[in-house]
Amino acid sequence: MAMPISEPMRAQVPPVRVPADDGQTKQRDVQIARAGLASGIAWISRWARIPGLYVGVADPLLRAVAPRSVIVRRYGSTMRLRLDDYVQRRVFCWSLGHAELEFTRRWCREGDTMIDVGANVGVFSLVASRAVGRDGAVVSIEANPTTVCELEANIARNQCTNVQVVDAAVGEQAGIVSLGMIDARQGSGAVSVAGTVDVVTVVKTTLDDVLRSSGQARLVKIDVEGFEPEVLTGANATLSGTDAPQVVLVEVNEVALCRLDASGARVCAMLRGHGYRLLSRSLLGTLRAFRPLDPADVRAGISVVGEPPRTLRGRLRRVLWARRLLVDVVAVHPDTSLRSVRRAYRRRFLPWVG
Repeated sequence: MAMPISEPMRAQVPPVRVPADDGQTKQRDVQIARAGLASGIAWISRWARIPGLYVGVADPLLRAVAPRSVIVRRYGSTMRLRLDDYVQRRVFCWSLGHAELEFTRRWCREGDTMIDVGANVGVFSLVASRAVGRDGAVVSIEANPTTVCELEANIARNQCTNVQVVDAAVGEQAGIVSLGMIDARQGSGAVSVAGTVDVVTVVKTTLDDVLRSSGQARLVKIDVEGFEPEVLTGANATLSGTDAPQVVLVEVNEVALCRLDASGARVCAMLRGHGYRLLSRSLLGTLRAFRPLDPADVRAGISVVGEPPRTLRGRLRRVLWARRLLVDVVAVHPDTSLRSVRRAYRRRFLPWVG
């Protein structure tokens, strides 16, 4: 007759191990390997700082090996990034507006207000949120509904209670506007009123309305894929008034502007009309007076970047033209010291730590 197993004996019986699913284990190992390769590519891109390295080498490799999404710490904040999206891949590699982000951190002070027009997943907003502190405010404006969800998630992940999200487009007047992707492979960085892929209709407001409710802004950043002239037109009252922003950081993307029958020269003329002085980063990393390309140069540059390069010389020429066609312009109000702006923009020789 078999004796019953006592409680102490029962506790000593080793648990039965259920064999792991070989398919799931292999898939997990592949994901870990891909994440490791992606991190290695990002590390090289971050520290090498060679012109054209990201576009020519890092980005094609990331598209091939990177996992779909990752949660990482970038520019001092924790973010979920989709690596099938061009802009978010650049953030992953510390390759998105490095000098402008550093300027934002240095220029914004405790208690200031910063307006982020075209916030995407919130990189500039998160940097500004820490700079302005609890007593300051950041208004983060994003029109793409999908990106708004990612923006809100990143703000919540970092517990930024001083950031207000406005899910709307910004233009010449309030109303509605249709947005779509120009190139689905580029993701959120290619959303424009000229896009025809995945078109959505969104609410549109004006920068005058935003600034009227938020008060004077120390910094306004505008990156809206060629819609900058309409944004500035909708800010005429504020830009010419006593509460004008001290600095407007605006992207001049000649390719995107050309799609909407506009130009960098028009953007610059609008800002100069309000007395703003225009500066851009030199090859040495310092600020110098900015002069937009003339129409002939714009056409020549667009023809170069629009054709696939077949030689090393062609690749180099394309990289150089791409740098001339896309410039971040620092517009300084006439009552703001140029010296203080230049000091905040001084070159940082080591990549961002954090």
